[in-house]
Amino acid sequence: MGIKINHLKGRSKNSQKTLEDIINSASSLTQGQKDLWLQTIKQLPEQQVDSLAQFLNEQPETLNFLTRNVESKLQALQNKDMAAWGEILKQERAFLNVAD
Repeated sequence: MGIKINHLKGRSKNSQKTLEDIINSASSLTQGQKDLWLQTIKQLPEQQVDSLAQFLNEQPETLNFLTRNVESKLQALQNKDMAAWGEILKQERAFLNVAD
């Protein structure tokens, strides 16, 4: 799964490192998945990095779902597959318990 990182105070400066620590310590992720996350983190706005770091710190078990989600989105975008994109959004809603 992941580990819980306890240095989230002053998140703006530490959030990227915290998130990288969570990703790098996840034994369930392949090195390719970790590299994908590290590339993705660099592209996110600071506020999203803060939110994601806090979320994964509190619920590290969700990292595997989020990893599959990012991989699926990347593949759907590369293939320009709108049906797959719709299925991904459906899975996200189910994960978040949001009604269609």
